[in-house]
Amino acid sequence: MTELISAFGVLGIVILALLIMTRTITVEDAAKAFMKAFAAILLLIFAIRYVSAAFSEIATSAGHFASWLALIALAILGILLAAWITGKIWVNRKRTSKGGEQYE
Repeated sequence: MTELISAFGVLGIVILALLIMTRTITVEDAAKAFMKAFAAILLLIFAIRYVSAAFSEIATSAGHFASWLALIALAILGILLAAWITGKIWVNRKRTSKGGEQYE
């Protein structure tokens, strides 16, 4: 697991260096993005620890409660994503079917 985290860290550093070298982003923008990502990762780690501690009794007694909860959440997210994409396609088709140009 440590090797995987290290590999993603090195990959992120290499991509960030390439973006800075090609002047796609500035160093200040990279620092701001890094701090936001770092804060988000820390919050995610703390949330996972507290939720797992809170549900440890339930997960132990209910068997695979945590995995089912994650599976249900992923299914709901997938359905919402599919509905959003379908809505975007439907709106674009409705705009172009009127015979005019597409508005964006």
